[in-house]
Amino acid sequence: MSSAPPLGARASCPRVWGLLSSRAGCPRSQGILAGLFLLASTPFCPAQTPPQIVVQPQDQFACTGNDATFSVQATGSQPLVFFWFDNGSPVTGGVNSTPTGSSLTLFNVQLTDDGSDIYVVVTNHFGVTNSVDAFLHVSDPPQIISDPSDTTTPLGGFITFNVSAGPGPLVYSWWFQGMQLTNNLRTFGADTPNLAIMNAQLSDAGYYHAEVSNSCVLVDSLPARCYVGNPPNILGQPVNVLAPFQVPVQFHVSASGTPLSYQWYRNDVPIPFANSATLAISSATRQPVGIYHVVVFSPSGASVSDRVHLQVNLTYEGTILPRQEATDFLDALTNALRTITLPPTVITHGVPLLVSTIGATKQSWESNRCGVPPSHSMWLDYLSPRTESVKASTEGSSFPTVLAVYDTNLVQLACDVHSGYGGSSLLSFSALGRTDYLICVDGVSGTSGIARVAVGEVIRNVHYNPALSNGAFSFEMAGPYWYTTTLHSSTNAVQPSALWATQMVIQASTQDYVARFTNYNVRLDHQRFYNTAVNTNSAPP
Repeated sequence: MSSAPPLGARASCPRVWGLLSSRAGCPRSQGILAGLFLLASTPFCPAQTPPQIVVQPQDQFACTGNDATFSVQATGSQPLVFFWFDNGSPVTGGVNSTPTGSSLTLFNVQLTDDGSDIYVVVTNHFGVTNSVDAFLHVSDPPQIISDPSDTTTPLGGFITFNVSAGPGPLVYSWWFQGMQLTNNLRTFGADTPNLAIMNAQLSDAGYYHAEVSNSCVLVDSLPARCYVGNPPNILGQPVNVLAPFQVPVQFHVSASGTPLSYQWYRNDVPIPFANSATLAISSATRQPVGIYHVVVFSPSGASVSDRVHLQVNLTYEGTILPRQEATDFLDALTNALRTITLPPTVITHGVPLLVSTIGATKQSWESNRCGVPPSHSMWLDYLSPRTESVKASTEGSSFPTVLAVYDTNLVQLACDVHSGYGGSSLLSFSALGRTDYLICVDGVSGTSGIARVAVGEVIRNVHYNPALSNGAFSFEMAGPYWYTTTLHSSTNAVQPSALWATQMVIQASTQDYVARFTNYNVRLDHQRFYNTAVNTNSAPP
């Protein structure tokens, strides 16, 4: 791209100036001849409107490895030409212009780009104008160096927690049981790395964690427990639950001492009327998915249970594999990859999993995925049943996600940020049969929520029951959630798709669902093929 014209240059009528030069704009001085042409041509000029910037470029904040985009909007006689500068040097790459606007994208920014001075010069036949200066601010994602530790304090004593993080400058915020703490007569350092609470009460028992953020992203420390007084001894901890769709589930705790009272929490928020040793959930659906714990009180102290997950498989078939919950800690997963026994964490082909990333953390070695810094990552193991191209998605998640697939050596095979519906992720990867892959789901810009992770096709759990009259053949469908899905069948696998009969239509919905289809006349209809069609133009009402 040619360099910017001299600032303050004026242009004569394009029609006349075209006789003298191939450029549309006038140089600062062209001698007497140019002046005579300017004077002679003035009565014939159309409206001459120099450029005017109506939307100035703004400062941009980015993480290392991310992209940063500056933009400008202008008015004035056409054509408008935009010249971008970075620290005074012309920039041509990453520029995208329209008749009235332009943007500059700086790719894969690094700490050396921090403080870059970006501006744009806009010119047309009749004038030139400069934008204001906008600056690029580049930060490394914050790293938790040391997490707060569990503590026990006597009634009336001091509660202290500490977190160490970098690089600075950082903003700190301490949380207790889902409530952001503020400084008051008892609480000090709620916005610093060091939290102190005076005159400890039984109501102070529970989980504490620090949020650490900069202009780049927000990360959480690991939660730390606070026991107060002479706490009851918890004899039996609640355990993780992976439930099929819509089945009742329970969490239970047992403790020594009497009298005892209880308060259960979901995602660190107290559950109303959940005040007994057993927490009963009538139906495993999206709403109760999350992290649970209970505080057990006695007159002399308070104890805090382990944090456990409720995750939901969108299937009616019962537990597919034992212990198939997602995990916040990949170390436990990679140390138990499939040899002879089943791994502790797995996602089943074709069965979407509802999992909470609330309270999840990042590990220090994790790097950007599709330019998104890690913050609240959850990991699953996927065993590919056969060699094929496999689709994975987070469509139906409650927050904007980034999804990535790795081999067991942590080599990234695929990632996606927003190819799916509504800020969700959608990707495909080439899988080998009977091979483990690692699936990671995280939030964009430090967000978290309920993730719906699906790997594989929507038809699964195929069954044939010859004992029923004429036999019965059934299977389930569970997805892809945001789109209308139609089940078709034919007695000829190569018949044109337009001739396949429609058996069932699942409308687009904001609700999770599992649908079961049954053919009760298999012996009379023994050669039947099924497939699904997904209408990606549909959306939930």
